[in-house]
Amino acid sequence: MLRNRDTFRSLERLSTTDQLTGAGNRRGFTEYIRAVPDGIFLAFIFGDLNGLKRINDTQGHEAGDHLLQQAVRHMKALSGDNAVFRMGGDEFMVIARNASEQQAQQLVRELLARYRSSGISMALGVVVCQTPIANIDEVLSQADREMYTDKERIYTSWRHS
Repeated sequence: MLRNRDTFRSLERLSTTDQLTGAGNRRGFTEYIRAVPDGIFLAFIFGDLNGLKRINDTQGHEAGDHLLQQAVRHMKALSGDNAVFRMGGDEFMVIARNASEQQAQQLVRELLARYRSSGISMALGVVVCQTPIANIDEVLSQADREMYTDKERIYTSWRHS
């Protein structure tokens, strides 16, 4: 019975975790959001890694995988294991509980500083809202739009340098 329990727990953990990075996956994200009680402010920091395709093409997929893992390590260092999710190939979400808009912006600055010091380019967008969240897809879309604004700024600066 104990072995069955442990196997079930292991399978449950695997079903909510991205195997490459150790971050939560989309299913883990959904479960995390469902478990947050009402009245909590959440900062959703959505990030998209810049240049992953170039790394994969020039240095190989192992180097790209290492870059993804390194990006997640920086996110986890600021927010803890349970609040970092891999939303897609090179897209990530950090969720900070009880964060004001000002605190969320400070987290973004700290995360960008960590990335810069490691030679990583990540575009970030942030949205703060209070639970219950009526439409999580709208929150994700808003964070995505904020991230793309940052990405455009980054690519514009690359073109002018």
